[in-house]
Amino acid sequence: MKKTKLALAVALSAGLLAGCDFDVGPDSGSDGGGSEGGGSTPTSAVVGPLWNFEDASGASTQAIGLPNVYVFDGTNLKYYDDDATPNVYEIKVTPYTDDAEAGEITFTYYDEAGTGSEVSGTYTVDNGVLTVDTASEGVLIGADDTSNADIKAAVDAANADAGFNNYVQIIDTLDTDTGELRLKLSDIDLDPITSGKLTVDLVYQEDEDSIGDANSKNAYISFYASGTSTINMHGEIALEAGKIKYRDNNKALVEIVGSYEEGEELKIEANWDDGVFNFKVNDVEHSYAPNEIPENAPVEIIAIRLGDNGSTNNYEVLADNLEVYSNDSGSETLVFNDNFDGYAVGTVLNSSPYNNNSSEAVVVGDTPVEPADPVDPVDPPEEGDVTDDFESYTAGTLISDASSDWKTYNILDDEFGTTTAEVSNAKSNGGTQSLFLEDKNTDNKPFATRAFAAESAAGSVSIDAYFPSTNTKSTYINVGVGKNNSDRYFELNQSGTQLKYEAGDSDVKISDIVQDQWYTVTLAWTAEGKFTVSLDGQVIASDIDQASTGLTTTNIPTQLTLYTGDNGSNVNTAYFDNLASDLF
Repeated sequence: MKKTKLALAVALSAGLLAGCDFDVGPDSGSDGGGSEGGGSTPTSAVVGPLWNFEDASGASTQAIGLPNVYVFDGTNLKYYDDDATPNVYEIKVTPYTDDAEAGEITFTYYDEAGTGSEVSGTYTVDNGVLTVDTASEGVLIGADDTSNADIKAAVDAANADAGFNNYVQIIDTLDTDTGELRLKLSDIDLDPITSGKLTVDLVYQEDEDSIGDANSKNAYISFYASGTSTINMHGEIALEAGKIKYRDNNKALVEIVGSYEEGEELKIEANWDDGVFNFKVNDVEHSYAPNEIPENAPVEIIAIRLGDNGSTNNYEVLADNLEVYSNDSGSETLVFNDNFDGYAVGTVLNSSPYNNNSSEAVVVGDTPVEPADPVDPVDPPEEGDVTDDFESYTAGTLISDASSDWKTYNILDDEFGTTTAEVSNAKSNGGTQSLFLEDKNTDNKPFATRAFAAESAAGSVSIDAYFPSTNTKSTYINVGVGKNNSDRYFELNQSGTQLKYEAGDSDVKISDIVQDQWYTVTLAWTAEGKFTVSLDGQVIASDIDQASTGLTTTNIPTQLTLYTGDNGSNVNTAYFDNLASDLF
Protein backbone atom coordinates (compact mmCIF):
# COMPACT_ATOMS: atom_id res chain seq x y z
CA MET A 1 0.00 0.00 0.00
CA LYS A 2 1.21 3.48 -0.73
CA LYS A 3 -0.31 4.88 2.44
CA THR A 4 1.24 3.28 5.48
CA LYS A 5 -1.25 2.22 8.04
CA LEU A 6 -3.01 5.37 8.81
CA ALA A 7 -2.79 6.74 12.25
CA LEU A 8 -6.43 7.28 11.69
CA ALA A 9 -8.82 4.40 11.52
CA VAL A 10 -11.53 3.29 9.24
CA ALA A 11 -13.48 0.24 10.03
CA LEU A 12 -15.76 -0.52 7.20
CA SER A 13 -15.49 -2.64 4.14
CA ALA A 14 -18.48 -2.37 1.96
CA GLY A 15 -18.60 -3.95 -1.44
CA LEU A 16 -19.88 -1.32 -3.77
CA LEU A 17 -21.51 -1.19 -7.10
CA ALA A 18 -20.02 1.14 -9.64
CA GLY A 19 -23.18 2.62 -11.03
CA CYS A 20 -25.20 -0.58 -11.13
CA ASP A 21 -28.66 -1.12 -9.75
CA PHE A 22 -27.84 -3.46 -6.85
CA ASP A 23 -31.47 -4.63 -6.83
CA VAL A 24 -31.12 -7.81 -4.85
CA GLY A 25 -34.06 -7.74 -2.51
CA PRO A 26 -34.87 -5.98 0.69
CA ASP A 27 -32.01 -7.51 2.65
CA SER A 28 -29.54 -8.11 -0.17
CA GLY A 29 -29.41 -11.65 1.06
CA SER A 30 -28.46 -12.99 -2.36
CA ASP A 31 -25.41 -10.85 -2.92
CA GLY A 32 -23.15 -13.59 -1.70
CA GLY A 33 -21.19 -11.58 0.83
CA GLY A 34 -19.39 -13.52 3.48
CA SER A 35 -18.71 -16.52 1.30
CA GLU A 36 -15.04 -15.74 0.86
CA GLY A 37 -12.11 -14.76 2.99
CA GLY A 38 -12.39 -17.09 5.90
CA GLY A 39 -16.04 -18.05 6.25
CA SER A 40 -18.64 -16.67 8.56
CA THR A 41 -17.69 -18.23 11.88
CA PRO A 42 -19.34 -16.06 14.53
CA THR A 43 -17.08 -13.84 16.59
CA SER A 44 -16.98 -14.86 20.24
CA ALA A 45 -18.98 -12.58 22.52
CA VAL A 46 -15.87 -11.96 24.65
CA VAL A 47 -14.03 -10.31 21.73
CA GLY A 48 -13.92 -6.52 21.61
CA PRO A 49 -15.35 -5.04 24.86
CA LEU A 50 -13.27 -3.48 27.62
CA TRP A 51 -13.93 -5.99 30.42
CA ASN A 52 -13.62 -4.65 33.98
CA PHE A 53 -13.47 -7.46 36.55
CA GLU A 54 -13.07 -5.01 39.44
CA ASP A 55 -16.71 -3.93 39.51
CA ALA A 56 -19.46 -5.54 37.43
CA SER A 57 -21.57 -2.41 37.79
CA GLY A 58 -19.22 -0.70 35.36
CA ALA A 59 -18.05 1.90 37.89
CA SER A 60 -14.53 1.64 39.23
CA THR A 61 -14.13 0.97 42.94
CA GLN A 62 -10.69 2.55 42.86
CA ALA A 63 -10.24 5.84 44.69
CA ILE A 64 -7.33 6.77 42.41
CA GLY A 65 -6.94 6.08 38.72
CA LEU A 66 -8.88 3.83 36.40
CA PRO A 67 -9.95 0.20 36.69
CA ASN A 68 -7.70 -2.32 35.00
CA VAL A 69 -9.41 -3.82 31.95
CA TYR A 70 -9.10 -6.87 29.72
CA VAL A 71 -9.52 -6.90 25.91
CA PHE A 72 -9.76 -10.22 24.03
CA ASP A 73 -9.05 -9.89 20.30
CA GLY A 74 -9.61 -13.47 19.14
CA THR A 75 -5.94 -14.45 19.50
CA ASN A 76 -4.34 -12.45 22.30
CA LEU A 77 -5.50 -10.89 25.56
CA LYS A 78 -4.43 -7.30 26.19
CA TYR A 79 -4.45 -6.36 29.88
CA TYR A 80 -4.43 -2.62 30.60
CA ASP A 81 -3.30 -1.50 34.06
CA ASP A 82 -2.51 1.95 35.48
CA ASP A 83 -0.91 0.61 38.66
CA ALA A 84 2.40 2.37 37.99
CA THR A 85 0.93 5.72 36.91
CA PRO A 86 -2.73 6.51 37.68
CA ASN A 87 -4.82 7.11 34.53
CA VAL A 88 -1.99 5.97 32.23
CA TYR A 89 -2.36 2.38 31.06
CA GLU A 90 0.45 -0.06 30.39
CA ILE A 91 -0.29 -3.14 28.28
CA LYS A 92 0.51 -6.79 28.91
CA VAL A 93 -0.17 -9.19 26.02
CA THR A 94 -0.71 -12.93 26.46
CA PRO A 95 -2.34 -15.59 24.27
CA TYR A 96 -5.61 -17.18 25.32
CA THR A 97 -7.96 -19.91 24.10
CA ASP A 98 -11.70 -19.59 23.65
CA ASP A 99 -14.11 -22.33 22.61
CA ALA A 100 -17.14 -20.18 21.85
CA GLU A 101 -19.41 -23.12 21.06
CA ALA A 102 -18.61 -24.89 24.34
CA GLY A 103 -18.45 -21.64 26.31
CA GLU A 104 -14.99 -22.43 27.71
CA ILE A 105 -12.06 -20.06 28.05
CA THR A 106 -8.47 -20.10 29.36
CA PHE A 107 -6.69 -16.78 29.93
CA THR A 108 -4.30 -14.91 32.23
CA TYR A 109 -6.04 -13.29 35.20
CA TYR A 110 -4.27 -10.61 37.24
CA ASP A 111 -4.85 -10.30 41.00
CA GLU A 112 -4.78 -7.11 43.09
CA ALA A 113 -0.98 -7.30 43.33
CA GLY A 114 -0.70 -7.45 39.54
CA THR A 115 0.41 -11.08 39.51
CA GLY A 116 -0.86 -13.01 36.52
CA SER A 117 -1.92 -16.64 36.60
CA GLU A 118 -3.71 -18.85 34.10
CA VAL A 119 -7.38 -19.54 34.83
CA SER A 120 -9.85 -21.76 33.00
CA GLY A 121 -13.59 -22.10 33.19
CA THR A 122 -16.96 -21.90 31.55
CA TYR A 123 -18.34 -18.49 30.66
CA THR A 124 -21.46 -16.62 29.61
CA VAL A 125 -22.00 -13.11 28.26
CA ASP A 126 -25.36 -11.54 29.03
CA ASN A 127 -26.42 -7.89 28.81
CA GLY A 128 -22.86 -6.59 28.86
CA VAL A 129 -21.69 -8.82 31.73
CA LEU A 130 -19.04 -11.54 31.33
CA THR A 131 -19.25 -14.30 33.96
CA VAL A 132 -16.43 -16.86 34.17
CA ASP A 133 -16.74 -19.78 36.59
CA THR A 134 -13.15 -20.82 37.39
CA ALA A 135 -11.77 -23.49 39.71
CA SER A 136 -8.88 -21.38 41.00
CA GLU A 137 -10.42 -17.89 41.37
CA GLY A 138 -14.09 -18.71 41.81
CA VAL A 139 -16.67 -16.81 39.78
CA LEU A 140 -15.21 -13.78 37.99
CA ILE A 141 -17.69 -11.13 36.86
CA GLY A 142 -16.67 -8.47 34.36
CA ALA A 143 -18.59 -5.43 33.18
CA ASP A 144 -18.33 -4.00 29.66
CA ASP A 145 -16.78 -0.55 30.18
CA THR A 146 -16.60 0.34 26.48
CA SER A 147 -19.02 3.23 27.02
CA ASN A 148 -16.82 4.75 29.75
CA ALA A 149 -15.19 7.66 27.90
CA ASP A 150 -12.27 8.00 30.34
CA ILE A 151 -11.36 4.31 30.14
CA LYS A 152 -11.71 4.22 26.36
CA ALA A 153 -9.54 7.33 25.94
CA ALA A 154 -6.83 5.84 28.16
CA VAL A 155 -6.94 2.55 26.23
CA ASP A 156 -6.68 4.40 22.91
CA ALA A 157 -3.71 6.40 24.22
CA ALA A 158 -1.96 3.23 25.41
CA ASN A 159 -2.55 1.56 22.05
CA ALA A 160 -1.10 4.57 20.24
CA ASP A 161 1.96 4.66 22.51
CA ALA A 162 2.53 0.93 22.00
CA GLY A 163 2.07 1.14 18.24
CA PHE A 164 -1.24 -0.74 18.06
CA ASN A 165 -3.37 0.50 15.18
CA ASN A 166 -5.76 -1.76 13.35
CA TYR A 167 -8.16 -0.81 10.59
CA VAL A 168 -10.19 -2.52 7.88
CA GLN A 169 -9.02 -3.27 4.36
CA ILE A 170 -11.78 -3.76 1.78
CA ILE A 171 -10.90 -5.19 -1.61
CA ASP A 172 -12.86 -6.45 -4.63
CA THR A 173 -11.29 -9.55 -6.20
CA LEU A 174 -14.52 -11.50 -6.77
CA ASP A 175 -16.49 -11.12 -9.99
CA THR A 176 -19.59 -12.36 -8.14
CA ASP A 177 -19.66 -9.74 -5.39
CA THR A 178 -18.48 -6.32 -4.31
CA GLY A 179 -16.09 -5.66 -1.47
CA GLU A 180 -18.22 -4.53 1.47
CA LEU A 181 -18.34 -3.84 5.16
CA ARG A 182 -22.02 -3.84 6.07
CA LEU A 183 -23.51 -2.63 9.35
CA LYS A 184 -27.18 -3.59 9.74
CA LEU A 185 -28.62 -1.74 12.73
CA SER A 186 -31.12 -4.46 13.65
CA ASP A 187 -28.23 -6.96 13.93
CA ILE A 188 -26.94 -4.98 16.91
CA ASP A 189 -30.38 -4.29 18.41
CA LEU A 190 -30.60 -0.70 17.18
CA ASP A 191 -33.74 0.87 15.74
CA PRO A 192 -33.64 2.58 12.33
CA ILE A 193 -32.19 6.09 12.68
CA THR A 194 -34.35 8.97 11.43
CA SER A 195 -31.81 11.68 12.26
CA GLY A 196 -28.18 10.66 12.48
CA LYS A 197 -24.54 11.14 11.63
CA LEU A 198 -21.60 9.00 10.51
CA THR A 199 -17.90 9.80 10.71
CA VAL A 200 -15.07 7.65 9.41
CA ASP A 201 -11.41 7.97 8.40
CA LEU A 202 -10.79 6.53 4.97
CA VAL A 203 -8.10 6.00 2.34
CA TYR A 204 -8.98 4.94 -1.22
CA GLN A 205 -5.99 3.97 -3.36
CA GLU A 206 -4.44 1.45 -5.70
CA ASP A 207 -3.45 -1.79 -3.97
CA GLU A 208 -0.05 -2.82 -5.29
CA ASP A 209 -0.59 -6.39 -4.09
CA SER A 210 -4.02 -6.83 -5.67
CA ILE A 211 -4.84 -9.78 -7.89
CA GLY A 212 -7.81 -7.87 -9.31
CA ASP A 213 -8.13 -6.41 -12.78
CA ALA A 214 -6.28 -3.15 -13.41
CA ASN A 215 -9.20 -0.77 -13.30
CA SER A 216 -10.56 1.79 -10.89
CA LYS A 217 -14.14 1.34 -9.72
CA ASN A 218 -16.06 3.55 -7.34
CA ALA A 219 -15.76 3.32 -3.59
CA TYR A 220 -18.97 4.11 -1.74
CA ILE A 221 -20.44 4.92 1.63
CA SER A 222 -24.09 3.96 1.32
CA PHE A 223 -27.08 4.62 3.58
CA TYR A 224 -30.09 2.37 2.98
CA ALA A 225 -33.67 2.67 4.22
CA SER A 226 -36.09 -0.23 3.62
CA GLY A 227 -33.83 -2.34 1.38
CA THR A 228 -30.42 -2.50 -0.30
CA SER A 229 -31.35 -1.39 -3.82
CA THR A 230 -30.28 1.99 -5.16
CA ILE A 231 -33.94 3.05 -4.97
CA ASN A 232 -33.83 2.42 -1.19
CA MET A 233 -30.95 4.80 -0.49
CA HIS A 234 -31.37 7.75 1.80
CA GLY A 235 -28.02 8.92 0.38
CA GLU A 236 -24.70 7.72 -1.00
CA ILE A 237 -21.19 9.15 -1.32
CA ALA A 238 -18.97 7.84 -4.15
CA LEU A 239 -15.24 8.26 -4.80
CA GLU A 240 -13.39 7.51 -8.04
CA ALA A 241 -10.12 8.75 -9.54
CA GLY A 242 -10.08 11.94 -7.50
CA LYS A 243 -13.72 12.77 -8.19
CA ILE A 244 -16.41 13.07 -5.50
CA LYS A 245 -19.97 12.09 -6.46
CA TYR A 246 -23.36 11.39 -4.93
CA ARG A 247 -26.25 9.09 -5.93
CA ASP A 248 -29.51 10.88 -6.81
CA ASN A 249 -33.10 9.63 -7.07
CA ASN A 250 -32.58 8.70 -10.74
CA LYS A 251 -29.88 6.20 -9.69
CA ALA A 252 -27.28 8.43 -11.34
CA LEU A 253 -23.90 9.32 -9.86
CA VAL A 254 -23.53 13.10 -9.99
CA GLU A 255 -20.09 14.71 -9.71
CA ILE A 256 -19.74 17.70 -7.38
CA VAL A 257 -17.25 20.56 -7.27
CA GLY A 258 -14.20 19.44 -5.32
CA SER A 259 -11.67 16.62 -5.43
CA TYR A 260 -9.28 14.44 -3.43
CA GLU A 261 -5.94 12.72 -4.07
CA GLU A 262 -5.73 8.94 -4.26
CA GLY A 263 -3.95 7.72 -1.13
CA GLU A 264 -4.94 10.85 0.79
CA GLU A 265 -6.34 10.37 4.29
CA LEU A 266 -9.97 11.49 4.13
CA LYS A 267 -12.12 12.64 7.03
CA ILE A 268 -15.69 11.83 5.98
CA GLU A 269 -18.88 12.96 7.70
CA ALA A 270 -22.47 12.35 6.62
CA ASN A 271 -25.66 13.74 8.21
CA TRP A 272 -29.24 12.71 7.48
CA ASP A 273 -32.75 13.59 8.64
CA ASP A 274 -36.26 13.76 7.21
CA GLY A 275 -35.72 15.34 3.78
CA VAL A 276 -32.03 15.92 4.51
CA PHE A 277 -28.73 14.33 3.44
CA ASN A 278 -25.44 16.19 3.41
CA PHE A 279 -21.80 15.17 3.61
CA LYS A 280 -18.21 16.38 3.89
CA VAL A 281 -15.06 14.84 2.39
CA ASN A 282 -12.30 16.75 4.16
CA ASP A 283 -13.23 20.36 3.32
CA VAL A 284 -15.52 19.55 0.37
CA GLU A 285 -19.22 19.80 1.33
CA HIS A 286 -22.44 18.99 -0.50
CA SER A 287 -26.15 18.85 0.38
CA TYR A 288 -28.87 16.93 -1.43
CA ALA A 289 -31.93 18.80 -2.60
CA PRO A 290 -34.94 17.25 -0.79
CA ASN A 291 -36.31 15.79 -4.03
CA GLU A 292 -32.98 14.06 -4.81
CA ILE A 293 -33.20 11.60 -1.91
CA PRO A 294 -34.15 8.18 -3.39
CA GLU A 295 -36.03 6.98 -0.28
CA ASN A 296 -36.76 9.58 2.39
CA ALA A 297 -37.02 7.17 5.33
CA PRO A 298 -35.00 6.19 8.43
CA VAL A 299 -31.62 4.55 7.79
CA GLU A 300 -31.45 0.80 8.52
CA ILE A 301 -28.18 -0.29 6.85
CA ILE A 302 -24.83 1.47 6.41
CA ALA A 303 -22.22 0.03 4.07
CA ILE A 304 -18.71 0.88 2.92
CA ARG A 305 -18.35 -0.68 -0.50
CA LEU A 306 -15.86 -1.11 -3.33
CA GLY A 307 -16.35 -2.14 -6.95
CA ASP A 308 -19.25 -4.04 -8.46
CA ASN A 309 -20.70 -7.52 -8.88
CA GLY A 310 -19.52 -8.09 -12.45
CA SER A 311 -15.78 -7.43 -12.32
CA THR A 312 -12.76 -7.14 -10.04
CA ASN A 313 -10.41 -4.22 -9.48
CA ASN A 314 -6.97 -3.46 -8.09
CA TYR A 315 -7.94 -0.79 -5.55
CA GLU A 316 -8.45 -0.92 -1.79
CA VAL A 317 -10.42 0.98 0.83
CA LEU A 318 -8.78 1.38 4.24
CA ALA A 319 -11.15 2.52 6.98
CA ASP A 320 -10.82 3.33 10.65
CA ASN A 321 -12.58 5.08 13.52
CA LEU A 322 -16.10 4.39 12.38
CA GLU A 323 -18.74 6.17 14.46
CA VAL A 324 -22.53 6.28 14.08
CA TYR A 325 -24.69 8.76 16.00
CA SER A 326 -28.45 9.10 16.51
CA ASN A 327 -30.37 12.30 17.29
CA ASP A 328 -33.70 10.50 17.68
CA SER A 329 -33.71 10.86 21.48
CA GLY A 330 -33.46 14.64 21.20
CA SER A 331 -29.69 14.86 21.64
CA GLU A 332 -26.77 13.50 19.65
CA THR A 333 -25.86 10.06 21.01
CA LEU A 334 -23.04 7.76 19.91
CA VAL A 335 -24.74 4.41 19.20
CA PHE A 336 -21.92 2.51 17.46
CA ASN A 337 -18.18 2.93 17.16
CA ASP A 338 -15.28 0.72 16.08
CA ASN A 339 -11.57 1.47 15.80
CA PHE A 340 -10.80 -2.19 14.98
CA ASP A 341 -8.09 -2.42 17.63
CA GLY A 342 -10.18 -5.00 19.47
CA TYR A 343 -9.74 -7.61 16.72
CA ALA A 344 -6.77 -9.76 15.84
CA VAL A 345 -5.07 -8.90 12.56
CA GLY A 346 -6.58 -11.15 9.89
CA THR A 347 -10.08 -11.21 11.38
CA VAL A 348 -12.72 -11.41 8.64
CA LEU A 349 -15.54 -8.99 9.45
CA ASN A 350 -18.58 -10.92 8.28
CA SER A 351 -20.12 -11.70 11.66
CA SER A 352 -21.41 -9.73 14.64
CA PRO A 353 -21.41 -6.77 14.94
CA TYR A 354 -21.21 -6.67 11.13
CA ASN A 355 -23.68 -8.29 8.77
CA ASN A 356 -22.93 -11.64 7.14
CA ASN A 357 -23.32 -10.06 3.69
CA SER A 358 -20.02 -8.26 4.21
CA SER A 359 -17.39 -9.46 1.75
CA GLU A 360 -13.58 -9.22 1.59
CA ALA A 361 -13.38 -6.95 4.64
CA VAL A 362 -10.40 -7.96 6.78
CA VAL A 363 -8.70 -6.39 9.79
CA VAL A 364 -5.13 -5.31 9.06
CA GLY A 365 -2.69 -3.19 11.02
CA ASP A 366 0.02 -3.22 13.63
CA THR A 367 0.36 -5.37 16.75
CA PRO A 368 3.98 -4.85 17.79
CA VAL A 369 3.88 -5.96 21.41
CA GLU A 370 5.32 -9.44 21.88
CA PRO A 371 3.06 -11.89 23.69
CA ALA A 372 4.57 -12.83 27.03
CA ASP A 373 4.03 -16.52 26.36
CA PRO A 374 3.51 -17.32 22.66
CA VAL A 375 1.30 -20.33 22.06
CA ASP A 376 3.34 -23.52 21.85
CA PRO A 377 6.37 -21.98 20.11
CA VAL A 378 9.28 -23.94 18.70
CA ASP A 379 12.58 -22.69 20.10
CA PRO A 380 14.60 -20.83 17.45
CA PRO A 381 18.19 -21.86 16.80
CA GLU A 382 20.70 -20.85 19.45
CA GLU A 383 22.65 -17.68 18.73
CA GLY A 384 25.74 -18.54 16.75
CA ASP A 385 24.30 -21.84 15.51
CA VAL A 386 24.47 -20.78 11.84
CA THR A 387 23.90 -23.31 9.09
CA ASP A 388 25.24 -21.12 6.27
CA ASP A 389 26.82 -17.65 6.43
CA PHE A 390 28.04 -17.80 2.79
CA GLU A 391 31.58 -16.85 3.86
CA SER A 392 33.31 -19.98 2.53
CA TYR A 393 32.26 -19.47 -1.10
CA THR A 394 33.71 -17.44 -3.96
CA ALA A 395 31.85 -14.20 -4.65
CA GLY A 396 30.08 -14.19 -8.01
CA THR A 397 29.47 -17.95 -7.97
CA LEU A 398 25.95 -19.30 -8.40
CA ILE A 399 24.97 -20.66 -4.98
CA SER A 400 24.01 -24.06 -6.45
CA ASP A 401 27.51 -24.31 -7.97
CA ALA A 402 29.16 -23.15 -4.75
CA SER A 403 27.30 -25.69 -2.58
CA SER A 404 25.44 -28.86 -3.44
CA ASP A 405 23.14 -28.16 -0.47
CA TRP A 406 21.49 -25.41 -2.50
CA LYS A 407 19.43 -25.62 -5.69
CA THR A 408 18.58 -22.75 -8.03
CA TYR A 409 15.85 -22.37 -10.63
CA ASN A 410 15.12 -20.00 -13.52
CA ILE A 411 18.69 -18.69 -13.76
CA LEU A 412 18.54 -16.98 -17.15
CA ASP A 413 20.38 -14.78 -19.63
CA ASP A 414 18.10 -14.43 -22.64
CA GLU A 415 16.21 -11.86 -24.73
CA PHE A 416 14.07 -10.97 -21.71
CA GLY A 417 17.03 -10.21 -19.42
CA THR A 418 18.94 -11.92 -16.63
CA THR A 419 18.31 -13.55 -13.25
CA THR A 420 20.75 -14.81 -10.64
CA ALA A 421 21.02 -16.39 -7.18
CA GLU A 422 24.70 -16.01 -6.36
CA VAL A 423 27.20 -15.35 -3.61
CA SER A 424 27.82 -11.61 -3.25
CA ASN A 425 30.26 -9.39 -1.38
CA ALA A 426 28.15 -6.27 -1.95
CA LYS A 427 26.33 -6.63 1.39
CA SER A 428 26.48 -8.86 4.44
CA ASN A 429 25.23 -8.98 8.01
CA GLY A 430 28.25 -9.67 10.17
CA GLY A 431 30.72 -11.04 7.64
CA THR A 432 31.70 -10.06 4.12
CA GLN A 433 29.34 -12.13 1.94
CA SER A 434 25.69 -13.05 1.50
CA LEU A 435 23.28 -14.70 -0.93
CA PHE A 436 22.12 -12.28 -3.65
CA LEU A 437 18.93 -12.79 -5.71
CA GLU A 438 18.26 -10.52 -8.68
CA ASP A 439 15.31 -10.40 -11.10
CA LYS A 440 16.27 -8.42 -14.21
CA ASN A 441 14.16 -10.56 -16.52
CA THR A 442 10.68 -9.56 -17.72
CA ASP A 443 9.63 -13.18 -18.28
CA ASN A 444 10.75 -15.01 -15.13
CA LYS A 445 12.13 -14.76 -11.59
CA PRO A 446 14.96 -16.54 -9.70
CA PHE A 447 14.59 -19.14 -6.92
CA ALA A 448 17.06 -20.52 -4.36
CA THR A 449 16.05 -23.54 -2.26
CA ARG A 450 17.66 -25.66 0.44
CA ALA A 451 16.26 -29.06 1.47
CA PHE A 452 15.74 -30.18 5.06
CA ALA A 453 17.29 -33.42 6.24
CA ALA A 454 13.80 -34.89 6.55
CA GLU A 455 10.13 -33.95 6.37
CA SER A 456 9.50 -31.53 9.25
CA ALA A 457 5.99 -31.32 10.69
CA ALA A 458 7.41 -28.98 13.34
CA GLY A 459 10.50 -26.84 13.29
CA SER A 460 12.11 -23.44 13.04
CA VAL A 461 14.15 -21.61 10.40
CA SER A 462 15.89 -18.26 10.80
CA ILE A 463 17.50 -16.15 8.07
CA ASP A 464 18.72 -12.57 7.78
CA ALA A 465 17.09 -10.62 4.95
CA TYR A 466 17.77 -7.23 3.33
CA PHE A 467 14.99 -5.67 1.21
CA PRO A 468 16.14 -2.75 -1.01
CA SER A 469 13.86 0.28 -1.36
CA THR A 470 14.43 0.25 -5.14
CA ASN A 471 12.22 -2.84 -5.45
CA THR A 472 8.74 -2.51 -6.91
CA LYS A 473 7.68 -6.14 -6.45
CA SER A 474 7.64 -8.59 -3.56
CA THR A 475 10.27 -10.87 -2.02
CA TYR A 476 9.20 -14.22 -0.55
CA ILE A 477 10.38 -16.68 2.12
CA ASN A 478 8.49 -19.96 2.41
CA VAL A 479 8.59 -23.51 3.67
CA GLY A 480 6.96 -26.30 1.72
CA VAL A 481 7.69 -29.19 -0.60
CA GLY A 482 8.86 -27.40 -3.75
CA LYS A 483 9.18 -24.05 -5.49
CA ASN A 484 5.77 -23.89 -7.17
CA ASN A 485 2.78 -22.04 -5.72
CA SER A 486 0.99 -25.34 -5.14
CA ASP A 487 3.98 -26.60 -3.10
CA ARG A 488 3.81 -23.92 -0.39
CA TYR A 489 2.93 -24.71 3.24
CA PHE A 490 3.50 -21.23 4.70
CA GLU A 491 4.86 -18.13 2.99
CA LEU A 492 5.99 -14.67 4.06
CA ASN A 493 5.67 -11.84 1.57
CA GLN A 494 7.69 -8.63 1.88
CA SER A 495 6.12 -5.89 -0.20
CA GLY A 496 7.33 -2.32 0.19
CA THR A 497 7.27 -1.46 3.88
CA GLN A 498 4.99 -4.35 4.85
CA LEU A 499 5.56 -7.94 5.89
CA LYS A 500 2.58 -10.22 5.26
CA TYR A 501 1.73 -13.88 5.11
CA GLU A 502 -0.06 -15.60 2.24
CA ALA A 503 -3.78 -15.99 2.88
CA GLY A 504 -5.52 -16.47 -0.43
CA ASP A 505 -7.22 -13.46 -2.00
CA SER A 506 -6.00 -11.05 0.67
CA ASP A 507 -2.58 -11.50 2.29
CA VAL A 508 -2.49 -10.61 6.00
CA LYS A 509 -0.13 -7.85 7.08
CA ILE A 510 1.70 -8.61 10.33
CA SER A 511 4.30 -5.84 10.55
CA ASP A 512 5.62 -2.63 9.08
CA ILE A 513 9.32 -2.69 8.22
CA VAL A 514 12.02 -0.27 7.11
CA GLN A 515 13.67 -1.03 3.79
CA ASP A 516 17.45 -0.92 3.20
CA GLN A 517 18.32 -2.61 6.49
CA TRP A 518 18.89 -6.14 7.75
CA TYR A 519 16.25 -8.13 9.62
CA THR A 520 16.48 -11.57 11.19
CA VAL A 521 13.30 -13.38 10.12
CA THR A 522 12.28 -16.52 12.02
CA LEU A 523 9.51 -18.95 11.10
CA ALA A 524 8.54 -21.50 13.75
CA TRP A 525 5.74 -24.04 13.40
CA THR A 526 4.17 -26.85 15.39
CA ALA A 527 2.87 -30.26 14.42
CA GLU A 528 -0.64 -28.78 14.80
CA GLY A 529 0.12 -26.32 11.99
CA LYS A 530 0.45 -23.22 14.19
CA PHE A 531 3.03 -20.65 13.03
CA THR A 532 4.94 -17.99 14.95
CA VAL A 533 6.79 -15.23 13.05
CA SER A 534 9.55 -13.16 14.66
CA LEU A 535 11.64 -10.18 13.54
CA ASP A 536 14.99 -9.68 15.27
CA GLY A 537 13.83 -11.99 18.07
CA GLN A 538 10.56 -10.09 18.63
CA VAL A 539 7.37 -12.08 18.05
CA ILE A 540 5.17 -10.17 15.58
CA ALA A 541 2.55 -12.86 14.98
CA SER A 542 1.71 -16.07 16.81
CA ASP A 543 -0.75 -18.94 16.65
CA ILE A 544 -1.31 -18.45 12.91
CA ASP A 545 -3.33 -21.44 11.73
CA GLN A 546 -1.81 -22.87 8.54
CA ALA A 547 -5.25 -24.12 7.53
CA SER A 548 -6.47 -20.51 7.41
CA THR A 549 -3.92 -19.50 4.75
CA GLY A 550 -5.54 -21.39 1.89
CA LEU A 551 -2.27 -23.24 1.19
CA THR A 552 -2.22 -27.03 1.02
CA THR A 553 -2.24 -28.56 4.51
CA THR A 554 -0.55 -31.78 3.34
CA ASN A 555 2.59 -29.96 2.12
CA ILE A 556 4.53 -30.88 5.28
CA PRO A 557 7.76 -28.87 4.84
CA THR A 558 10.80 -30.47 3.27
CA GLN A 559 12.64 -27.31 2.18
CA LEU A 560 13.18 -23.56 2.48
CA THR A 561 12.47 -21.49 -0.64
CA LEU A 562 13.61 -17.92 -1.37
CA TYR A 563 12.61 -15.85 -4.39
CA THR A 564 12.08 -12.27 -5.51
CA GLY A 565 10.29 -10.37 -8.29
CA ASP A 566 7.70 -11.63 -10.76
CA ASN A 567 7.31 -12.71 -14.37
CA GLY A 568 6.65 -9.24 -15.75
CA SER A 569 9.05 -6.74 -14.16
CA ASN A 570 12.84 -6.52 -14.03
CA VAL A 571 13.77 -4.42 -11.00
CA ASN A 572 13.91 -6.61 -7.87
CA THR A 573 16.89 -7.65 -5.76
CA ALA A 574 17.24 -9.19 -2.29
CA TYR A 575 20.05 -10.30 0.02
CA PHE A 576 20.02 -13.19 2.53
CA ASP A 577 22.57 -14.15 5.18
CA ASN A 578 23.13 -16.30 8.28
CA LEU A 579 20.70 -19.14 7.61
CA ALA A 580 20.17 -21.00 10.90
CA SER A 581 18.18 -24.16 11.66
CA ASP A 582 18.67 -27.68 12.96
CA LEU A 583 16.42 -28.98 10.17
CA PHE A 584 19.16 -29.03 7.50
